[in-house]
Amino acid sequence: MVNVRRYTRRDGTTVRAHTRSAPRRGGGGAGLLALIPLTLLLGVGALLATHREGSQEEPTAAPAQQVGPTFAPIGVSHALPCGAHAYGEVKRFLDTTPCLALARALYEASEQGHRVLVAVAWAEMPDRASADALKELADREGSGNITELSQELPQHAGTRFTGRFYRARTDGATTVIAQSEPLTGTRDEALLDRVTQAAAHLPRPTR
Repeated sequence: MVNVRRYTRRDGTTVRAHTRSAPRRGGGGAGLLALIPLTLLLGVGALLATHREGSQEEPTAAPAQQVGPTFAPIGVSHALPCGAHAYGEVKRFLDTTPCLALARALYEASEQGHRVLVAVAWAEMPDRASADALKELADREGSGNITELSQELPQHAGTRFTGRFYRARTDGATTVIAQSEPLTGTRDEALLDRVTQAAAHLPRPTR
């Protein structure tokens, strides 16, 4: 209890001496304490929401589609001599400058629903100079070529390689010559060029 002495208010009224209960200490603190659980709940809720956002799995990327043609082998030959499997000026060159090894292969390539017949030859020459000379000769229109393996396989003997889709390169002492002709689908020249370019870089078949 607290004793209150007689005093006069600002409005002129007089308050007599009396006693009153002591003020409760920490009354404001009780209100603060009452807010703490709510604050904690809000903080925990925000933390859980952040955790959920951070723990969301990244969307799985779709598998990449295969790009470029696929090649299915039809036949392979390692017959020698090279001159016996060539024609035109290329034959005469190989008769006088025999190659050390000859691999010929026939493939069926497919891309975007198109089917393409591909003939590739790998002629291993005595040195890099003769390999370059063979490539330069084969590059000339009307100079002949190494005989496509399709000519020795009855099911594809009727396919004539025109040289329109042709690529040749040298790999050290080896000359690589690739040609393509469409089997089915439209005559997409850009696609046939891509197939022929890819065929010129196929690995040389082993025995």
